[in-house]
Amino acid sequence: MKRHLLTLCALLCALCVEANVTLPAIFSDHMVLEQNTKVKIWGWAKPKEMVTITPSWGGEPVTVEPGNDASWSAEITTPTAGGPYEIEVKGYNVLTIHDVMIGEVWVCSGQSNMEWSVGAGFEGSDAVVATADKPELRFFNVDYRTASTPTHDVSGKWVVCTPESVGACSVIGYFIGEQMNAALACPVGIINSSWGGTAIESWMESTPFEMCDYFRKQNELLNDHEWGPVRPSLIYNAMIAPLKGYKASGVAWYQGEANVDNHESYADMMFPLVEGFRNVFGDDIPFVFAQIAPFNYGENTKGVEVQNRQRLSLQIPGTAMVCLNDIGNPQDIHPRKKKEAGLRFADAVLHLAYDKTERPLMGPIYKGMEIAKNKIVVTFDYAEGLKCTGKSLTWFEISADGETFVPAKAVIKNGKVEVSAKEVKMPKHVRFAWSNIAEPNLVNGAGLPASCFTTVE
Repeated sequence: MKRHLLTLCALLCALCVEANVTLPAIFSDHMVLEQNTKVKIWGWAKPKEMVTITPSWGGEPVTVEPGNDASWSAEITTPTAGGPYEIEVKGYNVLTIHDVMIGEVWVCSGQSNMEWSVGAGFEGSDAVVATADKPELRFFNVDYRTASTPTHDVSGKWVVCTPESVGACSVIGYFIGEQMNAALACPVGIINSSWGGTAIESWMESTPFEMCDYFRKQNELLNDHEWGPVRPSLIYNAMIAPLKGYKASGVAWYQGEANVDNHESYADMMFPLVEGFRNVFGDDIPFVFAQIAPFNYGENTKGVEVQNRQRLSLQIPGTAMVCLNDIGNPQDIHPRKKKEAGLRFADAVLHLAYDKTERPLMGPIYKGMEIAKNKIVVTFDYAEGLKCTGKSLTWFEISADGETFVPAKAVIKNGKVEVSAKEVKMPKHVRFAWSNIAEPNLVNGAGLPASCFTTVE
């Protein structure tokens, strides 16, 4: 008995002396870190256990001491794009992160059309799989989790892009990363944190709902369903907040279908959504978002109402919108022209974040209107080379009172669109593509479609 007690005491003393350094899942083999900057590395260890981080690309090792909550963090300086490297994290034990690349990191988030994987199928998927041997392209898929308060780690792992692994990767994320890798000649890491059927509120910090009764009441308009959360912050707390400090160059967002029932607040919610993502991944980073594609939501205008409020979200600095109204499928909420959508995302990312101005940023966006006798003359931003892809422009309507709209004749003159209708002698308002299933034919010289709009506030 005495011998057993002595053995137990020795084991307890050993446990008191040593503890293992541990790291979040995001710091693992095959990861990508932002280049030419200071990046944060963090984890957990026993209080007073000195932790030393040593990257193989050179420079002085960094040593930190955990707090009394066992957490620690440190900053290391990254070089210009390259790799592979290793990072050693040493406390009482030693962890080595292998095959670390230095380059650019982007976050992809949203609901099912962002989550949609290469393996789920789309037009051109076989060619993507066959050519997916891209060692400088890496993916981290965040597993489904919810939490009522912010958590400290996610579940997932980094994988190298290969024909065997690409099937689990977001199609949109793949084309963003593939195009960035080719255009920038550097490694690219895509963190995909997406969940089909989820509402924008679930991806937002809790503060807006704690402070704003309007947001809470708007969220109550949504019904719970079987696919995923719609209530405030549940996904943000578990799938975004734990990544705070992992520096990224930008965010790509594709969501909105789950918010047609409370469309009125969508633009209002985009402001705190973007702020929340920037608080996690980097202040003022670019935010590129999709305008949802046409879909038959029934005898209503809920879909186009969301689209219009997404257009209004361009008021947020450092944003760009990918319009999809020409490559959707009104009978399928998951249109299969994912390659075209992904390439548009990639063009916007490269233009907005990397000054690749030869890449088109956006399609025509409503700028303003003037009344000229019995006509309304509409001007657009991003309108260079404005043209019609059919015999005549479609989906323009005009109104004298802002309530009753009639189909209108629209013609392009001097880079503007003149809109008129015989029934409306004194027009005051105009709208365009104002239907859930509108597939209009007004594009700019880059072939990108014009967004819906209305002049009725």
